[in-house]
Amino acid sequence: HDNLRAALDHLAAAGETELVLRLTGALADFWHYAGHVAEGRRRLETALRAGGVSTTPARAWALLGAASLAYGSGDVSAAMSLGAQSLALQRRFGDPSGTALALNILVVAAIEEGDLERAQQLAEESLELFREAGEDEMVVAATRTLGFVHYSRGDLERARALHEANLQRARELGFKEPEAGTLGSLSIIAADQGRAEDAVLLVRENVSVARDLGSLQVIAQSLCRAADVLVRFRRKADASARLLSCFEGLRERIGVSEAWVARMNEETLAEIRRQLDEPTFAEAWQ
Repeated sequence: HDNLRAALDHLAAAGETELVLRLTGALADFWHYAGHVAEGRRRLETALRAGGVSTTPARAWALLGAASLAYGSGDVSAAMSLGAQSLALQRRFGDPSGTALALNILVVAAIEEGDLERAQQLAEESLELFREAGEDEMVVAATRTLGFVHYSRGDLERARALHEANLQRARELGFKEPEAGTLGSLSIIAADQGRAEDAVLLVRENVSVARDLGSLQVIAQSLCRAADVLVRFRRKADASARLLSCFEGLRERIGVSEAWVARMNEETLAEIRRQLDEPTFAEAWQ
């Protein structure tokens, strides 16, 4: 990590703006999943400013990375703007994978803005492009996004069926990140449907797979879902408080605060406080 930082600083000082764009764009996933969201976003935005108005593939991918990290930071408007700029360049260069990834980011941003019809159209186009490109892992990831769209539209049964089939596919292919995320989505659907035992089982699996994966960002999300499920069914409000407090420690460390996570945590915290008196809550949180 320090070598990468030194390389970026050296290239920037030498005025190698195109190489800086290439390297920052290539590192976006590392920053995202390793838990360096704030650092990555800062690096990418600095590189894009230094690159001026260049219209190169490197800029297209740097914009894509910046859009992803902006969404991960809870800045939906920036994610929409950066994602749209990347999409225009990816289409211009005829890159199907880059186009599909840009569409996928715009899907989740559109959901946050409440434009669910557009979100579904973008999700279906993204999924089709990944299928045409034969990118199995991204097909699984895009299918999960489409499931999120159906969930957001209130179609829990359709979302559940899509996620369950997708979970099996992720496991067959050994794709741990989408497996963890899909388990998390299924746990929340189970909770919404009142299936308490299923929700608890699924969220336990979510935490376990996230821990094995080792991504701080994925672990943080799994802790939030576990806190939500436990307190929602009045299982262990004190444990829920500890889990949510652990998330807050991680959030401050890695700069992750996606909008849907923040909303869920607000509801979870309110329910925890309804179930615990102040001294018990304070002790659990500490």
